[in-house]
Amino acid sequence: MHNIVHIVSGLVALFASGSYGHSRLFLIIFGLVYGIVAVLGFAMGGDIVGLFHANLEDNYLHTAIAVVCLAVGFGSKKSV
Repeated sequence: MHNIVHIVSGLVALFASGSYGHSRLFLIIFGLVYGIVAVLGFAMGGDIVGLFHANLEDNYLHTAIAVVCLAVGFGSKKSV
């Protein structure tokens, strides 16, 4: 299940890369989802809603990914 989630998110990212608006929306949604996964990982001791297990390093990685995606998604300006 865990690997399928990564494959699907990568495919969605490829499709979203076709336009600025879709890329930005993807980063914001992806960042929010990873933020939720990080919070759940820390709060539930690594068991993410019974779907997969994340250790402490995974939780920190998910947090970093969420922060970067949200910063780029919300902070990006379309260049002219």
